[in-house]
Amino acid sequence: MKNEHLKKREEFKTLFFMVQYEPTRFQEEIEKSDLSLSYKKVLWGFFYYRKKNKAKIFEHLKTPPLPDDFGEGVRLYLLGLSQNLFGKHQFAQEYLEASVAKFKVSQDEHFSIYAISTIILNLANRKLIKEMAYWLDELKEHTPPNDYCQLLVYLTEASYLSKMGEIKKSNHVLEKACKMTGKEIKLFMPSLLMLKFQNSFSLKHYEECYSILEAYKKSSGFTSSANYSYIKILLDHLVKDHPLYIYPSEFQDSQELLDQLLVLKHLSQNDQSEAKIIWARLAKHNPQVYQEDFQFKAPYSLFSCALEKYKLDLKSNQIDVQRLKKMPNRLDRLHYILKNGPSIIKKSDLIFWLWSEDISEASLNRLRKLINDYKKKHHCELKSSQDCYKFKKVV
Repeated sequence: MKNEHLKKREEFKTLFFMVQYEPTRFQEEIEKSDLSLSYKKVLWGFFYYRKKNKAKIFEHLKTPPLPDDFGEGVRLYLLGLSQNLFGKHQFAQEYLEASVAKFKVSQDEHFSIYAISTIILNLANRKLIKEMAYWLDELKEHTPPNDYCQLLVYLTEASYLSKMGEIKKSNHVLEKACKMTGKEIKLFMPSLLMLKFQNSFSLKHYEECYSILEAYKKSSGFTSSANYSYIKILLDHLVKDHPLYIYPSEFQDSQELLDQLLVLKHLSQNDQSEAKIIWARLAKHNPQVYQEDFQFKAPYSLFSCALEKYKLDLKSNQIDVQRLKKMPNRLDRLHYILKNGPSIIKKSDLIFWLWSEDISEASLNRLRKLINDYKKKHHCELKSSQDCYKFKKVV
């Protein structure tokens, strides 16, 4: 009976790995399998997880508990993966920790490593460094039984070291991972490259960042166009000062990435009220990281760097409108606005303060001419960006 049970477990694992490497063959083989219906539902849940089909994932995984510890551990593990995929990190943590307990009872090294590694990477997303250290110690209690598990351990350790600011050590672990051969490395290459990108960005090696980003896009395991778009938008914005052009359709399953970009876009237009609404939405899901007054409690990253850039401009308007109206000269008015207002000003606000008018094509043309006259007189830098002007503070 025990041998039969182990045989079923191995058949389950074979089909599980087939989902990763040969999904078409999996669909054929699972029909021939005599595994229980509950085991098959778990496998189909993993299949739909790989396709990011949220409805189908939970249709197959939100079922009554499986009768054996191994099967129930896999179901809980996949629920944790799925919650992580859709940004529900706290729920993910609960499922993953429950799965670890089941794998401990069933004495399965493969899935223990999978679950613990995912816990650590989940904690990395939430920037919970102390908890990461605890689970990394737990991970080191297990010996990787194959290349897939070894790569997972390398990725997890390198992520932890990166979060701790140990960039040189993190890169050393990444180098060891990238030297591995076999089909497994193709699955891990996008994740390894992204961590290498984060390390290069933290060192301000921007040319290297662009090279890594292109390698990431071309890697055979590349699946997340949303992640690529997010990184490219922010990197261009920070390094090349490009405007934040955001297309929500590119982020349908990546709401947190989209919300981060929208916060930055509103702040870049000095629209703090809209930025605060979206920030509150982010804080609802992760209050430890997204705190009041745009306090982002997380290690250095593309987003934290861009946010800091605009937080320097988050100052209250000190313009006295009555005093402004008494100034007959429009150049004097503009100088007063630039000296006392924020360093990012909407064109519509400038037009209202200067002429008490709404924005129109005629008023925009007048504003452009006045800005050019001002630049000639004061030799200062004022840059038009989307619906705003950005400039260095006038003293």
